[in-house]
Amino acid sequence: MEKLVAHSDFHTAHRQLKYPGKCRFIHGHTWHGTITITTEKFPRNDLDMSIDFGDLKAVFRHMDHKMLVSEADNAFVEQNGFDPEGIIVI
Repeated sequence: MEKLVAHSDFHTAHRQLKYPGKCRFIHGHTWHGTITITTEKFPRNDLDMSIDFGDLKAVFRHMDHKMLVSEADNAFVEQNGFDPEGIIVI
């Protein structure tokens, strides 16, 4: 069995819709993420690479400094006032 693990910190913002407390306001977090890929045997390419480790790190770079919103957050999902590259709908 082969196993690849990538770790990284990334920063995102979000808000809790309809929450009665202060988390209803936009606020941020620093997250520590882990991606683990395991398989009985990775397919090999001409370079004998299982997977480009940089591709795993790119997942974290994509999340960094973004606004995470739910589909119900119309202020971010349906408005043109925000750069769509800075929004991730989850």
